Amino acid sequence: MSLDQKDIFGTRSSLERLVRHAALQAGQTVLDVGTGTGAAAFELWRAGGHVVAVDVSRPTWVDAEPGPAFACADAARLPFASGSFARVVARRVGHHLLDLEAGLSEMVRVLAPGGRLIIDDRIVSQEQRSLVDELERLRDASHVQCLTEDEWRERIEELGLIDVRCEAYARRIPCGAYFPCASSDSRIARRLAELGPEDRHLLEIDEASSRLTQRFSVLSGRRA
Repeated sequence: MSLDQKDIFGTRSSLERLVRHAALQAGQTVLDVGTGTGAAAFELWRAGGHVVAVDVSRPTWVDAEPGPAFACADAARLPFASGSFARVVARRVGHHLLDLEAGLSEMVRVLAPGGRLIIDDRIVSQEQRSLVDELERLRDASHVQCLTEDEWRERIEELGLIDVRCEAYARRIPCGAYFPCASSDSRIARRLAELGPEDRHLLEIDEASSRLTQRFSVLSGRRA
C-alpha cells in the first residue's frame, strides 16, 4: 500500500494509478461514470482514450475544447448500446449510488467483451463503517454507504467479471480539510466535539499532526 502525503487529497497520484489500471491503448473507447469535475475523464483522454463522460447534471467543464465528450445520464440507466466501451471507469462514485447493484450492472452491460471495469472508491473496515457513514452524510447528503474492500471485490465477482485485481492505497489529510465546513455547520462541529478516544482511533486520527487517514482501493475486473 502506498500513502499519499505531499498532495493533501492525493488527486495526482490517484489519477495516475487509475490510468495505470486502465492500461489504455490509443483510441480505445472509455466511459467515465459520475464524472463530476471531469478529473478522471480528462486524465484518460490525455492518455489517448476516446472518452465519454456521464453525470446526472451538466458540469461546467463540458464547454472546454478539446476534451472528452459528455452525456447527461444516470449510472443505473446508461444511454449506450451493450458492449460499447473497452473501459468503464467509476472514480469515487459508488458510495453515492442509491442502487449500487443496478449501476454496476449497467457498467458491465456497456462493457465490451475483453474490456475492463475499473472502480476507485473509499473503503472502510466493518468497525469503521457506521461512524464513517454518519460523518460522510453530514459532509455530503448524497453519500449512501462505504464498503469494505472484500465487499467491493464480491460485487465485482458477482457480476461475472474475471481477472479481478485490487490495489489499496491511503491518503493522510488535515482534519480541517476533511471537515472544512465544521466552523459554519453546527451539526458537524457538535458531532466532532462528541468524538471520544475510541472514535478518533477508528478514524485513524493522528493527534500529534491532527491528520486522519482515509483508505481507498482501485478494483478492476475483465469481461470474458
